[in-house]
Amino acid sequence: MTIDLEAIRHSGSPEVFRETFGLPDTDITKRRRQVHASFLNQAKNVSQPNFCSIDTEDLEVLLSLYDRLFFRGLLSEILDSLGSRLLSFRLSTKMTRRGGSFTVYNSGQLQITIAADLLYQQFRKTKSAVTVNGLKCTNKLMALQVVLEHEITHLIENLLWIQTSCKKRRFKAMAYSVFGHTEYVHKMLTTDKLAVLEQGIGLGTKVRFSLKGQEYQGFVNRITKRATVLVKYPKGHLYNDGNKYKKYLVPLGDLNLAH
Repeated sequence: MTIDLEAIRHSGSPEVFRETFGLPDTDITKRRRQVHASFLNQAKNVSQPNFCSIDTEDLEVLLSLYDRLFFRGLLSEILDSLGSRLLSFRLSTKMTRRGGSFTVYNSGQLQITIAADLLYQQFRKTKSAVTVNGLKCTNKLMALQVVLEHEITHLIENLLWIQTSCKKRRFKAMAYSVFGHTEYVHKMLTTDKLAVLEQGIGLGTKVRFSLKGQEYQGFVNRITKRATVLVKYPKGHLYNDGNKYKKYLVPLGDLNLAH
């Protein structure tokens, strides 16, 4: 089928897009598996589904596979027509909630970011299912694929119609028709959820830890990449419970439950 790019653009709705690229569920699953297998053969830094490291050049390989198997080269066609290196990839070690993001800069540059550290901690010790955009994922690579599918939808919606929003009907219809997404939030296991599952440590949990040879005891007030532990301290900051505390940022692996 010849891709009528202008017809898709001028329609302004997801219907023509769906007619051109929409797939039945069985075909979506088959093509996602094809991408999965081809990526493991072609990626320079990834050789197994539950990988420990990845590079931006691997993300470029993954995008090109999706472009070929799902969009028949449309993405590269549009990007090439716009000239220069319009799209870049970034791996974030600071994103702790979202699996990925799509950014349009004032310069017109586009960037897809993947939350690398959040991805690495999936499927580590727990066997709990990881749901990404409504799809159950069984390994890190599949989780990465589904996160990237979401960002690809942002990319192609932006390239076709400039505006893109995963809260709007058009985006949801596009993501569902091409990738079978039924949700539009990356519900991967965040650090705080993993801390509860693996260590029994959550907000309010009493913990102890050692620092420079001295042991401290307090409770967990916040969890991001590390835990914020409040320890009673007479000269500390006054909190709403009427006590004064000193705040410590402690790696989760250094915490033990206080009895």
